[in-house]
Amino acid sequence: MSEPPNFLSGSGLANAQFTILVPSDVAVTMVVSLAGYKNWSYTTDAGSLKNAILLVPGEELNLDIRLQSKR
Repeated sequence: MSEPPNFLSGSGLANAQFTILVPSDVAVTMVVSLAGYKNWSYTTDAGSLKNAILLVPGEELNLDIRLQSKR
């Protein structure tokens, strides 16, 4: 979150799976987008870090994301 210009971009087929290693104890934001679909952003109810992924050392987070069509 402190360095917005740093980002990771990738693409894949439908039902693609990605594994991303993120630094522990560093707030990371996540937006998933695809042409023709609404953007999906990671959110939680964690106060000031409500839009951030913040993992402790050794912690894993698995997300199943389904994008919604803009139509």
